[in-house]
Amino acid sequence: MFDSELPIARRIEAADVQIGRMLVRASAALYPREEASFVDLRGGYYATGGESIAAEVVGMGLDGPVSDGELDRLMELLSARPAGASLRVASTAEPTLLPRLLMRGFSPVGTELCLARAVVLADKHAAATSGFSIQGLLPSRTTLWVSTVARALSGGREPPMDLERALRVSAASEGFIGFFVVLGNEVIGAGGMMCVADIASLFAHATNEYARRRGVQQALFRHSLAICADRGIDWAKLNVPPETATARNALRAGFTEVGTRTVLSGPTRSR
Repeated sequence: MFDSELPIARRIEAADVQIGRMLVRASAALYPREEASFVDLRGGYYATGGESIAAEVVGMGLDGPVSDGELDRLMELLSARPAGASLRVASTAEPTLLPRLLMRGFSPVGTELCLARAVVLADKHAAATSGFSIQGLLPSRTTLWVSTVARALSGGREPPMDLERALRVSAASEGFIGFFVVLGNEVIGAGGMMCVADIASLFAHATNEYARRRGVQQALFRHSLAICADRGIDWAKLNVPPETATARNALRAGFTEVGTRTVLSGPTRSR
């Protein structure tokens, strides 16, 4: 349950748990012949969207210590899958959780920053950027949105199928808002966000490789914040790897670090 009285770092993790639930519902609707499940795990969740997709585990340990039995349950869920799992352990999680996961064979593969910014009334009147415009996503252009974001995130290379699938699921989820950056008649970038209570989760704010260094991502952030202000949303957040252009641009846009996540890779089923 979402609690607006929690500190912002905890509220963000709780919002991501709710977003996970929404993504699973969208995945089940888009791919009805494939497994799509959401399992509550001590404040967090385990979610899947097809056997070939790695499971996502986010938010464990937010509601206190995780028992050995609950970790056994997680291992049992993962053992039945041909794909592995991606676990994100928040800095606000119960402190013994991370070392216990490492002891069970999970491996650290990276870190994410949780960046957040309070939305203010002035964000509603964000100045337009000369040279290009931002347009809302219509349902008929979802395929274009998916391909634009996937190729931008892949540096112009052929994007992996699981990335495109994840973007299609996101675009089909409740609370999703998408938009394009257009220069003339050409789409040069795109972005998206999902809203839960008073928090907006920003993602896929991506620019085509040839259009970078023109302020496109900053314009996407300003547009997202204007939507938040217009809808009465109090906080905008995003999770990004450190030392990336997106992290730097978010910091320039007024976001600050409110927490981190350790990203773990889970064991795959033996064949």
